[in-house]
Amino acid sequence: MTVAWDLEGKLKAALAPVEVEAGYGMTDQPWTCGYAGWTFGQPVTPSLLDALNSAHRMPGNLAAAWTEYCHWQDLSQDSPAPHVSARMAGLEHFMDTMPDASASGIAARLEWLAHLAKLDHYRTNAEDAALAARLAADFQEFTAAVQSERSADRDAVDRRTQADCRAEVLSILSTSPELPDREIGRRIGVSPQTASTWRKKLNGGCLA
Repeated sequence: MTVAWDLEGKLKAALAPVEVEAGYGMTDQPWTCGYAGWTFGQPVTPSLLDALNSAHRMPGNLAAAWTEYCHWQDLSQDSPAPHVSARMAGLEHFMDTMPDASASGIAARLEWLAHLAKLDHYRTNAEDAALAARLAADFQEFTAAVQSERSADRDAVDRRTQADCRAEVLSILSTSPELPDREIGRRIGVSPQTASTWRKKLNGGCLA
């Protein structure tokens, strides 16, 4: 997906005041080694995230973070400018650690894992452990939510049965009294014994 933003200019302007320079290379210009006390290759710091947020608010979910990361990947290929590298570092931190137990969030994190498998640069054990722990926690929360939703659906069915099964059984008995109790129970979702009970009350005139 192509995302058209003017974010790069905002990033460069916002990070310039907190730029960390180090030495001189083959030119007479100092090269940038980081921002806001953070240096490339080191864990992202809160001060860097604050600086990145001042340029443009960081994404609030993993799907958005992954979309932006892919934008920078496509834009810069393998040679991003320093301010872009800083933004990508912030996004990588989010992909490793941001809680997001939604289906789209878990899907984005799995895409992130697939992306990491193709890279040849070094990641620390701590980064990999944080990513694994976050994915496991999100998946556990996701499955718990699914199970809770299914339980709520079952409760809704139970409430329907308690409130409406009598009317549904009596309706079938009035139109198709020849149906056996087992078939009535199957159609309504009640036991044959329940259908038989209501049949007897209907035939005996005991419906109060």
